[in-house]
Parts: sequence; structure tokens; C-alpha cells
Amino acid sequence: MDFEELQTIWNTQNEEKMYAINESTLHATIQKKGRNINRLVNIFEAIMIGINLFVAIFLTVRFAGRGVELYNYLIPATYLIYTLFAAWRRRGRRQDIKQFDTSMLGELDKAIWQIDYVIDLSRAIPLYYILPIVIVFSTIMMIQGRILWAVGMIILMVVALFASRWEMNKFYIPKKHSLEALREKITSP
Repeated sequence: MDFEELQTIWNTQNEEKMYAINESTLHATIQKKGRNINRLVNIFEAIMIGINLFVAIFLTVRFAGRGVELYNYLIPATYLIYTLFAAWRRRGRRQDIKQFDTSMLGELDKAIWQIDYVIDLSRAIPLYYILPIVIVFSTIMMIQGRILWAVGMIILMVVALFASRWEMNKFYIPKKHSLEALREKITSP
């Protein structure tokens, strides 16, 4: 239900629109939006931690005992570092969420903060996650003489960059603007 739908009540006596706020319904709507954003962040973090841990273990086991060059262990080590970093960021985010009030405005501020967190992640992942992995992987592929693999990884990185920007502009930024507009309407006199 949209804010305007919650706000408008038709007064049939003098055929004017009057505005009132059903605060409990509005608060429930804000809580629902906040839970949806929280679920999105939790799923995203769980996937990042799970995939990075799986890839680190898989590549370590794959390379172990085969007499593979030492530089091949850079990729599993990179994934392990990302696993630890993602777990550390998740813990910090969960601590930061505790600072928000349970009031309607506090819930709305928390939802805005969480969507900002998702937008920041969406901006940071191509630069701080995908780029280092592509650099390490492409360098190893070039050392091994697999130029096409290296070029393919670079192309995939560019595609991931554009996909990340598209996702951010299509889903997260409009959601943030919607939440900020709702906050503006609630706090305006």
C-alpha cells in the first residue's frame, strides 16, 4: 500500500479531500519494507560468504599435492580473504543496525541506511572484489600462456561492472528515493 493511499480519506459531506495518517498501517508498511531490504542484505551476504568459502576450499583441494606452482594458491587465498572480510562486514553491519530506534521513523531510517549499504556494496564489488580476482586470474593465465582465458576474464569483468551499475540504477536507487520521499512526507509539517 502506498503512502498516498494510506493518507487520503474522502469526505463526502463537503467533497473535499482530507488527509489523515493511519500510523499503525504506515508503521507496518515501513517495517515490511525494512524486512524486505534486510532479507536482501542477509541473502547477499550469505551468498558472498558461502561462495567465497566454497571456491577457496575447492581450489585449495584441487591444487593440493599436485606440485602446482605457488602462484596458483593466490586465487584460493584471495577467496579466503574475501570470505573473512565479508563475515567481518556482516558482523559490523549487524552491530550498526542495533543503533536504530524501533519507532516508525527509526525503522524508516534503518531501511534507508540498509539500502545505502546495498548501494555501497553494489558500487564496491566491481572495484574491490571482481577487479583483484580478475587481475590475479588473468596474470596467472598469461603466465601459463592462456591469453584467451585472460581476455575472457577481462571481458567478464567489464560485463559485471555494467550489470552491477544497471542493477543499482534499476532497483536500489529508486527504492532509496521512495524511502527518502516517504521520510520527507512524514517529517514535513
